[in-house]
Amino acid sequence: MFSPSQGVYRVMEEPLHEELLITRSQVVQKNAQGIVQHMSVRKQPAARAFVDVFLSFFSGDQEAWKKTFDVTFSGTVADWTLGFVPKLNSPGANALRSIVLEGHDGVLNAMTLTEVNGDVTHTVYSNQHPLVHPFPSELL
Repeated sequence: MFSPSQGVYRVMEEPLHEELLITRSQVVQKNAQGIVQHMSVRKQPAARAFVDVFLSFFSGDQEAWKKTFDVTFSGTVADWTLGFVPKLNSPGANALRSIVLEGHDGVLNAMTLTEVNGDVTHTVYSNQHPLVHPFPSELL
């Protein structure tokens, strides 16, 4: 679920239960045991770049993309790929090589985050459903 004022909220049910709220200033995670962890992104360039791309992607803020990233688009509206490479002087350039978002019919299906040290995180989104209730207050 996306809210321009609150961020992106995601619930993962398998292989384990996890709730995640991504805002401009932090990433909040709640695990299956109900433990909530807050991570500030201010001093973490890779996390900050990820948050900027993720939130600007969901809000459709292309101007925000262009300030910090060189962006490529391939495919069609029905089956697309967006690539984000940090500009040389941007905050994430020292930590992040690229972020690639892949989707189909208006839905984000996968994200690949590649760091400059070679680490790669690939996330696949499946069985997605719109959230019918507001963000949990314990994550805000």
